[in-house]
Amino acid sequence: MSTNEIWTVPPVAFYFSVEFSWGKDYIAASFMEISGLEQEIELDEISQIGKDGNKISLPKSVKHQRLTLKRPLEHLSLDLSVWINDCFSFLEGGWIEPCTLTVRLRDKEHEPVAAWVCTRAFPVNWKLDTLDSQKSALSMETLIFTYSKLIRTM
Repeated sequence: MSTNEIWTVPPVAFYFSVEFSWGKDYIAASFMEISGLEQEIELDEISQIGKDGNKISLPKSVKHQRLTLKRPLEHLSLDLSVWINDCFSFLEGGWIEPCTLTVRLRDKEHEPVAAWVCTRAFPVNWKLDTLDSQKSALSMETLIFTYSKLIRTM
């Protein structure tokens, strides 16, 4: 072990921020839970010629999971609400304008310690959890996004 190694406290998974951006315009929003920051190389398996029958795995493409953002139902930025509604209204003469979605994990001093950028992101599903008069629970909404590329920037 090197004497120059810096020991740090691992970041907690509950302190993060989310930002939606379109060029220089951006909107920050709060979410309670994020999942789907995941990518995987898909492989093509090719059989080798010969008697051993071994297969070679070759990279074919990169597959991304859908990004799921959950939050208690509360006021959402008007600009973000308009963008989400516009995306789901694309069949009515509108269009889907993808954004760059950035998730930042923060430390106790509010400084980012890791960040992931999802390019060309747009919502593909919006859901409100079941409203149930028999339970005392937060009313939760879920937004699910697809994206083209996932980049860890920190």
